[in-house]
Amino acid sequence: MKKYKLKKQYNTDINKIPDVTKKYKFELMPLTAIHIGNGESISPFQYTVARKNGQREVLIFYPEKLIHSLSKEDLSEYYKYTDKNDIKELRAFLSKKVTAKFESCKKYTAKPSNEFVEKYKQTKTDINNILEIAEIYKNNNRLVVPGSSIKGAIRTAVLNNIADSCQEHNINNNREEVEKKILGYHSAKDDPFRLISIEDVSYPIENNLIVSPLKLVHYDASINTRRINIYAEALKGLLIDSIPTISSGEIIIHNELANKKVENKMDFILKNEKYYNIEKLAEYINNFFYKVFEKEYKKIRQSYHDDNIKKTYDQIAEYIKETKDKGEILLRLGRWSHIEAMTIEKVRRKKHSKTRTLMEYNGQLYPMGWCTMKIYK
Repeated sequence: MKKYKLKKQYNTDINKIPDVTKKYKFELMPLTAIHIGNGESISPFQYTVARKNGQREVLIFYPEKLIHSLSKEDLSEYYKYTDKNDIKELRAFLSKKVTAKFESCKKYTAKPSNEFVEKYKQTKTDINNILEIAEIYKNNNRLVVPGSSIKGAIRTAVLNNIADSCQEHNINNNREEVEKKILGYHSAKDDPFRLISIEDVSYPIENNLIVSPLKLVHYDASINTRRINIYAEALKGLLIDSIPTISSGEIIIHNELANKKVENKMDFILKNEKYYNIEKLAEYINNFFYKVFEKEYKKIRQSYHDDNIKKTYDQIAEYIKETKDKGEILLRLGRWSHIEAMTIEKVRRKKHSKTRTLMEYNGQLYPMGWCTMKIYK
C-alpha cells in the first residue's frame, strides 16, 4: 500500500488554497471501536496468535522477511510443505518460526479478544476454514482515521439538520441532486463543503489495535443473536478497557466562496458574510448523532436482548449524557455505523435497519463507530 506523510495531511478538493479564514484544533476519542478499512484482509499465512509478555497477541508479520531469515534446514522443510500443498503443516511451521523469529519479520501486533483466540484455536488446523482478518487503514505505522471520514460524518449531520426544515429535498431519491437542493448549490465547484478541510487523525498501534469477531443482533429478540463470519481489526475505544485513546487534528475553513453570491443554507459558513460559525457546526453534529443514538438505544431497551447488550448501551448513554457539559460532540464513524448514521433520513427508502452489527470483545458486545470530538477555538 502506498505510503503518505501524515503531517499536515488534509482532506480537501481545493488545489490552490487561498487565504485561510479560520483554524480549529480538535480532539477525537473513540468510545466503542472504529473500523475504517483499507480494502485488504490478513490471511492466516500473515499472522499467528502467541503469548508475549504473559498475554496473548496477534503477531502480524512479513512472510517474505520470515522466509529470508530461515536456515537451510528450515527452508528445506518450508519447501517440502509448499511442494505438497500441505496447508495444515505449513501453517503450523510458519506459526512456530514466527514466534521464535518475530523481531526479524515483525509488521505490528494487536490485542485479540478471548473470542478470537478461541476461534483461532478451533480453525488453525482446519484447511477449509480460512480465518482472515479485515484490516484497518494505517499510515507510517499508525492507525489512521482519515479526515475524509470525519468530514463525511459532519456533512451527513448538516444535511439531515437542514433537511428537517427544508421541503426542497423530495426529488427522486437521487442523493447528489438532493444534496444540491438542501445545500443550495448547482455545481461541485460551489459546494460549500469545499470550504472545509479536515486533517487525518492518527494513533499509535501499540495498545490501541484490537482484533475480534462481529455479531449480528436483531431488534426482534425472537431471532437469535448470531456470530457472522467476519473478524476485524479495530481502533479500540474507552468503554472496552476504560483507558482513553485521544488524538488531535485541525479543521480549516477556507474563504474561497466568501465573495460569491451563493444562495446557501449553510449558515455556519456564510452567516452574515463572516464565513464561519463553528458553534452552529457543533450544534448540527450533536443534534443529528444524539438523535441517531437515542433511537437505537430506545429500540435496544425495548427489545428482550441479553443484559450484556443492554449494559453496553447503558454505558454509552451514561457517558454521552456528560459530553455536553464537557463541550464534547458525539460522532459515528466507519464501517458498521448503519444507514441511520450515514444517510439523509427524509429521503432514504429504507427508514431503518432491523439489525445491528456489534463487535464481540471479552464477553461484551459493542456497537461500532461511536466517538467524541472536542473542538477548540
